[in-house]
Amino acid sequence: MNILMVVHQFLPRHVAGSEIYTYRLAQALRERGHRVQLFFTEIRPDRPQYELSRGEFEGIPYFEAVHNRVFASLGQLYRDPQMEQLFERVLDQVTPDIVHVQHLHLHSIGYIDLARRRRLPLLYTLHEYMLMCLNEGLLLRPGPTLCGGPEPEACARCALVAYPDIPVDRDTGIGRLVTRMRKALGFPTLMPSANGNERAYRAAVRVRRRDIETELAKVDLFISPSRFLRQRFIDEGMIAADRIIYSDNGFYVAPFRNLRKSSSPTLRTGFVGTISEYKGVHLIVEAFRGITDAGIECRIYGDPATFPQYTKRLMALGRPAALRYMGSLRNDKVAEVLADLDVLIVPSLWPENSPLTIHEAYLAKLPVLTSDHGGMAELVEHERTGLHFRTGDAADLRRQLLRLRNEPDLLPLLSKHLPAVKTIETDAVQMEERYRLLQQGTRPLS
Repeated sequence: MNILMVVHQFLPRHVAGSEIYTYRLAQALRERGHRVQLFFTEIRPDRPQYELSRGEFEGIPYFEAVHNRVFASLGQLYRDPQMEQLFERVLDQVTPDIVHVQHLHLHSIGYIDLARRRRLPLLYTLHEYMLMCLNEGLLLRPGPTLCGGPEPEACARCALVAYPDIPVDRDTGIGRLVTRMRKALGFPTLMPSANGNERAYRAAVRVRRRDIETELAKVDLFISPSRFLRQRFIDEGMIAADRIIYSDNGFYVAPFRNLRKSSSPTLRTGFVGTISEYKGVHLIVEAFRGITDAGIECRIYGDPATFPQYTKRLMALGRPAALRYMGSLRNDKVAEVLADLDVLIVPSLWPENSPLTIHEAYLAKLPVLTSDHGGMAELVEHERTGLHFRTGDAADLRRQLLRLRNEPDLLPLLSKHLPAVKTIETDAVQMEERYRLLQQGTRPLS
């Protein structure tokens, strides 16, 4: 089978969960005899946006489109005619049997229609909420505070904050007519910027929602790696329940086989991931500022340069004696780092889908202490495979940490019930069957 996978960005410069999953799934499918090619974007400031090139990463052929995060309008964030032209060129060269979308950020929702016109089966794995949320798919409003659900007024305010320098499309209703008339008369097109024109933003948000929903209705099958995300898309009316299945991602388990766990009288907690506000790292710092017990420590792994302003805020909070910043962590070192911890902390403010780090913790036989919402709470059963704390509440995080320290039977109890993790090999077998059924015109049920 000839498979084309589309993802927003890729290894080795980008090593978040969806990129790693795409890589591992592509490798597992190749090992099963399939041909897999990738199409992704990359920042190349020395090259023009939309330049297309070919390459290979560890045996996987790819097409890379330069995307320097320059947008002519708010609408170009989700529908980009120039990216669609590149996609058609890729389709012409790959001639795939099936298209598997992992991410459309920095691409275009129009890919769906282009694949449909060529009668290509289309599978779409949802890794986050970007299709419904303009704020990087985080379902967070400025503050940040949790978003109960997208609605035009709130989304317009988010867009004003998130994209203050991107002009708003006037490609709707009267605005579209005015644009055509001005063009016919030789006047420049009006594109109001984010200097308070909230009405234009509300109109753009409504158009975006209608446009995306129209395209999503053409997708053959969606996969959600968490039940939580699946239900959010159903509840929002964006995807019909019979066209989206729950199936967790598969994971590369080889580094965790025969992993040697170390032991220590100190309770060793840790964070592994992006040092950012939406990941809630400040909650760990605030929690440890109130811990005087020398028998508990925390190690934070992540690149402090990713969000430098946020890192400055963390430093301004002070550095508790029990907390250490360990710097960046290579993906091939994750297993051995987790082997030296007793508990992983996942304090995200946004309702994550199916975090890679939680699965890796389970593979390393670690319980998880996490926020009590989203796919995180779904993966971690409170007082069975880990503990929950109230989202955004550093004091409650501290309380749960001290429980692990002061209740001697709690950590061993949690460690006994850790769930099994699906392997990437099993995932590839399941995906292969879905591809086969879609080629036959049948929608898989699982």
